[in-house]
Amino acid sequence: MNGDPDMILADDYRPVRQWSPAELIQGDKFTIRATAAHPPPLIKLTWKSSDPVWVEQWPLSKPRIDALLKLVDHELQKGHVEPSTSPWNTPVFVIPKRSGEGFRLLHDLCEVNKKIQPMDPVQTSLPMSSMIPKGQPCAVLDIKDCFFSIPLHDEDKERFAFSIIFPNSQRPNLRFQWRVLPQRMVNSPTICQITVDRALEPVRRSDLTVTIVQYMDDILIAAPSASQVDRAVSTVSETLKTNGFEIASAKIKKGPCVIFLGVEISSSYITPPQIKIRRDIETLHDMQQLVGSLQWLRNIILIPPEVMDPLNDLLKGKNSWEQKTLTPEATRSLDFIEQQMSRSTLTKWDGSVSIDLYVHFTKKRRSRSASPRATRQSSADTVGSLGKTVMCIFPGS
Repeated sequence: MNGDPDMILADDYRPVRQWSPAELIQGDKFTIRATAAHPPPLIKLTWKSSDPVWVEQWPLSKPRIDALLKLVDHELQKGHVEPSTSPWNTPVFVIPKRSGEGFRLLHDLCEVNKKIQPMDPVQTSLPMSSMIPKGQPCAVLDIKDCFFSIPLHDEDKERFAFSIIFPNSQRPNLRFQWRVLPQRMVNSPTICQITVDRALEPVRRSDLTVTIVQYMDDILIAAPSASQVDRAVSTVSETLKTNGFEIASAKIKKGPCVIFLGVEISSSYITPPQIKIRRDIETLHDMQQLVGSLQWLRNIILIPPEVMDPLNDLLKGKNSWEQKTLTPEATRSLDFIEQQMSRSTLTKWDGSVSIDLYVHFTKKRRSRSASPRATRQSSADTVGSLGKTVMCIFPGS
């Protein structure tokens, strides 16, 4: 073709936007601009070894085989699994749901996980809900089946294969492999966090007055006005849908008071969940569950690191069934935590109030905490409750 073309096709791979008439008409030429919304690129796993893992499927009872067939057929219809001829195999089984209605499908990936290079954590602690600006309305969203909404890289699928075997070899085994992130794969949580964060990035950049907090498949939205929250919820839902995720609309909660990650968030305060602290510890697994539940509290109530030390010492061990009992030091730590739970409430961040910084020194480490400016006496009372040497820094003093 001689001369300039009468029509120019421009492909722009950017977040979805509306083109203005001035951008569409350039001089005497009409420019067609196609804005494509592409899902985030798939994350490929790094493997320590490419040697196949084959762990035989153990026999299941007839009722459990029937339940397994039904569950796998459901995943097949959803596109979560596909038929396989993979040289890899690890066992699957079913367990009753806590509700007592039906079964859950579980895939034992322990041997496969040993072959995977673990990814570094991208979110090393729980979000600080107190950093949500004071007085702002909030909304809480939940991504439905988040892992199952994220495809596996094509080269990784065959390594997550499993078999259904039948009694007395009455028919050939059925073999399947996962097409999406499997539950209990060592890197599934990290890949989930990265993928959802990438999907939300354009929304975060589009309105800096909106606060979006994401932890795994839970999302908190805060904004200066209720109308902004509504618009942000709509935008986030549409953006996630474009990226292959589904928001459970029945679980969207809005208002001046919401619950996010078990924490009650009101217009001015953050209230810790009132969990019951277990003391009937018998095994390492019991201890792991106890310490895990306490980690949810550390961003809300004041638990100095040395209080957790006697509890963390009891986490040492290899097998979940190893015997464990609470030491006197661990019991005193739990007493302290229960006292803190009964009287602790966080104030949400107020940008108009100055912040005081407290540095808490111990033999092993130092920890820092910040709180709104108060009188010197009340600040000293606050940190004095630690019963330790504390440095109080008052800006401008």
